[in-house]
Amino acid sequence: MSDREPKTFLFKTPLEKDLTRQLMHAQYIRTDQEYAIKILDKNHLIRKDKMLVALAEKDIIVKLGVRHSGTIRLH
Repeated sequence: MSDREPKTFLFKTPLEKDLTRQLMHAQYIRTDQEYAIKILDKNHLIRKDKMLVALAEKDIIVKLGVRHSGTIRLH
């Protein structure tokens, strides 16, 4: 298990929300460091045939993740 699983965060207030995603203000429990965590509704993406768009975004984030310290992990 990674030390940065969803259960290691305290989810606070929603920052933004639409039909396919929610951006949440969260706090890493061990260090109190704050993050913005994007949560996608996988079932909605599949129903609306938007999965390819989400996967393209994931691929971009993965490529940038090597250089971007804010990208922790994609679940």
